[in-house]
Order: sequence, then structure tokens, then C-alpha cells
Amino acid sequence: MEKDEEFIKKLLSIFKVEAAEHISVISSGLFALEKDPPAPEMQKTIEAIYRSAHSLKGASRSVNFLDMETLCQSMEDLLALLRKGELTLTDDIINLLNESNDLLNEIVSTGETGADPELETVIKTLKEGLGKAARGAGSNGSSVKNTERKTNTGSGDGKSETTDKEAAVRSINDRIKSGDVNPVTGKQPAAAAETIRVSAAKLETLLMKAEELVTLKLSARYYSSEIDDIQRLLELRSREWMKTIKDFYRSGGEKGINLPLRDADKERGYADSINYLYNFCETLKTDIENRLNSLKKYIDDDIRSTGGLVDDLLSDMKNILLLPFSYVFEIYPKIVRELSREQGKEIELIIEGSDVEVDKRILQEMKDPFIHLVRNSVDHGIEMPSDRKKSGKPERGTIRLNVMQIDAGSVEIIISDDGAGINRSMVKDAALKQGILTGDESERISDDEVLDLIFESGVSTSPIITTVSGRGLGMAIVKEKAERLGGAVYVKSIPGKMTEFHIILPVAIATFRGILIETCGNQFVVPTRNVEKVEMVYKSEIITVENRATITYKGRAVSLVRLADILELHTPAKDANDAFINVMIIPGGGKFIAFEIDRVINEDEMLLKNLGNQLQRVKNISGATVLASGDVVLILNAADIIKSASRGHFSSAAASSLNIEENSKSRNSKSILVVEDSITARSLYVNILEAAGYNVTSAVDGIDGFTKLINGNFDMVVTDVQMPKMNGFELTGKIRSDARYADIPVILVTGMESTDDKKMGIDSGANAYIVKSGFDQNNLLEIIERFI
Repeated sequence: MEKDEEFIKKLLSIFKVEAAEHISVISSGLFALEKDPPAPEMQKTIEAIYRSAHSLKGASRSVNFLDMETLCQSMEDLLALLRKGELTLTDDIINLLNESNDLLNEIVSTGETGADPELETVIKTLKEGLGKAARGAGSNGSSVKNTERKTNTGSGDGKSETTDKEAAVRSINDRIKSGDVNPVTGKQPAAAAETIRVSAAKLETLLMKAEELVTLKLSARYYSSEIDDIQRLLELRSREWMKTIKDFYRSGGEKGINLPLRDADKERGYADSINYLYNFCETLKTDIENRLNSLKKYIDDDIRSTGGLVDDLLSDMKNILLLPFSYVFEIYPKIVRELSREQGKEIELIIEGSDVEVDKRILQEMKDPFIHLVRNSVDHGIEMPSDRKKSGKPERGTIRLNVMQIDAGSVEIIISDDGAGINRSMVKDAALKQGILTGDESERISDDEVLDLIFESGVSTSPIITTVSGRGLGMAIVKEKAERLGGAVYVKSIPGKMTEFHIILPVAIATFRGILIETCGNQFVVPTRNVEKVEMVYKSEIITVENRATITYKGRAVSLVRLADILELHTPAKDANDAFINVMIIPGGGKFIAFEIDRVINEDEMLLKNLGNQLQRVKNISGATVLASGDVVLILNAADIIKSASRGHFSSAAASSLNIEENSKSRNSKSILVVEDSITARSLYVNILEAAGYNVTSAVDGIDGFTKLINGNFDMVVTDVQMPKMNGFELTGKIRSDARYADIPVILVTGMESTDDKKMGIDSGANAYIVKSGFDQNNLLEIIERFI
């Protein structure tokens, strides 16, 4: 019993901090709305207020603050209409929301859970006002200040009437003082003997100051490197000077040497002057070397001592702010239990790895997203017991939270359920309805890309809007918060079987290992944890599949795009004579994308800096860092550039990145062999290519094609795959195995669309793979022009 009371106190204490943050956001937002900001800023502010009301509603339900929950729901309904533009913001609405927010603050301050008769009248009045406003009836006469209610003030005969809500608050405060109601903070245990009490705000300030010392450590390392360069330069000059002296004596002394000497030098003669200058420079060099050596010794000592102090201080401060995941997971059993009972479901919650520790700031940021995912599993994932029984599943569903330490700098949280999985058709329909997806795109989109759509704002598979879900907002918040922290989110789902959300987060958000790269003369940093590999790729290994440049990595075709195109940087192309390009391979959503870059400079420890309140969310950018040289460099958001690359069309950009030189000869001098067993398709290709100015020869199958290749002189082969006698894969392999034709480009045009088919085409040695269902003659001509 005592343990339960301690847990409740701890839970309420956590809730109070969270609620204060959301109430503060709502208050600041309403204050900003009173100033009548421009439409884009107003919409952004309403969105922030809406999210806080939504999160506060869920949190209040978790600790049984029923009055607060119902009031938040009414606020959320009203804000949803404002957010969609279905209701015009007025002063009356702002006043009503302000009064509601004030009451939320008072409820948190009193610390009472459940329904309180002292506040029910006020809450009922505010709810009615919010409801009328939502229905477009305005809020005239609904203000709390115009509503009479009775409260017992304890004076005279014990009954009197008052017309303001402050009386209720005073009454509750009196009860707190008399001991009838305990405040949220409760009685604090005595401090341990060798401990002191420090506020979290002061600790965070101290941590930020400690983080700044990292820049000093890096600067000292940089200056030490500069001294090394000076020493190497002096050594080089010394060798050059010695060579000059030797050449002088080897050439016969004074012959051929013309030095500007003083009269005294002339009297000594050139040889003596040379000796004098040599001795002088040698002494100067020795003196400089001694001073540099001494200076370097001092700096190296400082680097060791300062570096050790900085690392220890930063490590200790990080450890102070490290908290286990149990800090936020303790409330989840209650959430799952109550929500499953409301919905008539049987659910078991299993939590593993909750002792893994991360930065307190990360836990605070991800607390709401985690709750949303758990509630989603209850509401969307786990089926009703009768439905599970029909599917051959246990009537009781299972939700599992698993935290794993990936390495010293990152953790992975997997929130999974054994429910119905994600209905991809419903997701596509919701995305089409919201205008996020077009009809043509919905036909071509892959299963993995469909799952990614659930992270778009407004996409929801819930048939109705409920207090739990249906607004299509939560998943967007989950992804946004994780990426802002330098993490990533992706989802796996098997229809009728399971859904897994994988959230990868850094252990700390201060320093990280980063790779400094350069593209188009600009330097950027990519967090090391987000990069799979950096390597050189020979241009001969780059092929085109479905009009996109690709390379092979781990046996898979990986799209290749220029990072400069993603970042909209424009500079002249690289030297076409380069035999290779540098690529950076980044994983995301179960796939890889290769980004072409100019070069990798180095990999080092970096200090993360945000871009300030004015630039809270910049596409493709997650922050900035200061290099040891003092230069400020932007940090790339790996998830954003993956998304930009996946959604964009970089065919021409990819072609330019390969620096494929266009042949100056006319098309009439180029001959193409078309191998196709279908007379209709064969005629189509021949007509297209001849109209474009090429000399075209056709063949009816693979054997006919190879025979004509041997007897002719062709610059390219365009072939079908499914043909009698010898298919296109076999023909391509035969061409590649013959040294005479190994360099001839081969383009496969086929109706075989599976990933395995494309892989077979790549393995056979084809340069491009075009699917007939998406055939476009312009794409065909563009690809041909790249190779001949």
C-alpha cells in the first residue's frame, strides 16, 4: 500500500511538470494570437496550441484528472475547426480558450484527481461555451465571469452565493491547508547525507557551459596541427637552402651566382658571404625550431590536460542527466489497462530494457510520442477478442516495448503489437483524400512507401474521429520529434500479423561523431551514426534502372543521386576524365540511397548547435556545428535527404553527376540493334529510333540478335527479356562474356517488373532496365543518349 502511494506521488509529480509545459505553450500561443499575426504564423500557432491540448488530454486521462480531460477534449474540438479553417478566430474564442487554460492551470495547482464538485459548474459552463463556439454560435453569455454558481465560504450560516470562480479555488486552497487535500508535490523524503538538491534547469545550464569547452579542445588540436605544418615547411626550406649551397660550390664557387652584397661583403668575397648567410640562417632556423618545439610541448600538455578535464566534466554532467526509460514507461501499464477496458479488449503489455539510460531531455521530448504509439497499438492494432479468435489468434493481444543499446551513442526502441497490421489500401485512400498522393502515384507506389505515408500530417486509417485517434496528427509528431533529436523512425507491418515501430535515438544530444564532407565547394557534416558507408565507385559500375542511375551495394540496386541536387547547389560539373566518384550510402526505411559527393574531409567529434527560434525547422538541415578552424558548418538531416531523394526525380541530375560526355557526332552515325520477338513492339522501337536519327537493325530473338551483332557494327543493343531460343538475360550475358562486345551498352526493355527480375538484369551486365508498363519514348531516347 505504501509502495502504491509513493508511486502515485511520483506519477503526479511527473504529470505536473508535463502539464505545466503544455499549459505554458497554450498560454504563449493565445497571447500571440491576440496580436493578429499573419495567416501562416497564425496557422502555425494554432497547430502548436492544438498539439499541446491533444497531449495534455492524454496525460490527464492517465492520472485520472477527469475534469481536465473533458475540458481539453472540448478545447481540442474547437481548435481542430480553427486548424482546418472551418471556423474564424474571434476575440470571444480567444477569451474562452484563455479562461479554459487558466482553469487547467488551477486544476494542476490544486493537485486533485477525479471529478471535483467545486469545479464541475465552471467546467460545464466552459464546455458549453466551447461547444457553442465550435458550432459557430459564438461564446456570448458563456464566459465563466458571467455565470453564477454557489459555493460554501464557511461564513455566517455556512452558505452564501458568489459569482466568480476564484471562490471555488479559495475553497479548495482552504481544504489543502486544513489537510483534507494533499498538493501534488506531497511530502518530500529527507535528503541523503552526501547529496545536495539542484534544480534541473541549473544542471542543464551547467551542461551547456561544459559543452562549450569542447570547441576549445578542438581549437587547441587545430593549432597544434598548424605548428606541425610550420615545422614541415621549415624543414623543406632548409633542404632547399642546402641544395642552393651545394649547387654553388659544385658550379665552381662564384660562377653564375649574382647576390646583392654590401661593400663589406664584397671585401670578404662571395664564398665568405655565402658562409656568413648560411651560418646566420642556420642559427635562425635552430632558434625557431627550438621555440616551436617548446611551444608545441606546452600546447600538447594543455591539450592532454584540458581535453581530459573537458571529457570528464562533460561525461559526468551527461551522467547526471541520464535517466532510465522506466522514467516514462511507468505510466504505460495504467494507460494500456484503462484504454483496453474502455474498448473491451484484452491486452498484455510487456516492457523490456527499461533500465537503459538516455539523456533526460530526450526522454522528455519523446514522452508524448511514445504514449501515442502505445495508444495507437491499443486502438488501431489489437483486434477485439472475438475477431482475434476467428483469426486463430489468442483472444488476448500483446504489446511489447523493447529498448536496446545499439552502441555507446544510440539506442533503439521497438514498439510492436501482434494485431491486425496496417491496412495499406486505407492508408493510400487517406493520403489521396488529403491530396498527399496523386492517382498516378498511388498506382506506382511501393508497399514500403505506403507505410511511410502514415507519418504525413492528416493521414489516418480510423473511420471516425474519437477521443483516442482519428485526427491523423500523432504519427507526424512522432517522426518530427525523433528526427529533430537526430534520430529516425520507420515502420514494419504484416497484414493480419503484426506492426513494429522502430525508433532510433541518440543517447545524448550534445556531442556526436560526424563526417565532414564537401560538395560543390560547400562543406557539410553528416552524423556518423546515419552513414552506412563511404566509398569510391568507378563510373563503369554505374548503370541505369528505370531511368535512374544506380550502383550495386550488398547485392541490391541502390539509387544514386547528387547531394548537390538535393541541396539545390549549382556549380560546373566535375572533370569528365575522372574514372570514379565518391558516394555516401545512407540507410532509411529499410532501403539505401547513395549520394554523390566531391570528397570526404575527415571524421571527428562535433558539437550540435540549433539554428535558433527563427529557424526551428529547415528542410534537410538539423543544426550547425563550429569546426576547429572556427568555420560554421551545417549538419544534414539524414532522414530529410533520404525523403527528398525518394520523392524527387533526378534523372538528368544523375546523368550530369556521371559527367557523361555527349558525342559530338550526329545520330546518323550511330547504329542500334533492336532485339524483340513481338512484331508490334519491334516496329514501335524501330520507328522511334529511326525518327530520332539512328541507324536501326532489328532481330526476332536472342540467337538472331547475337548473329547480327557478330556480322555488323553496332553502338548499342536494345533487347526484350522474354524471347524464344535465347532470352534477353542470356543474350546480355553472352555479349558481356565476349571481349569484342563487352563494352557495348545494353538496354533491357521488358514487362518483368519484380525486384528479382531487375536484379537478374543487373547481374547479367545490362546498363539500363526499362519496364514496359511505364514506357516513355522520351525516357528511352534520353537513356540512349547517355551511353552513345
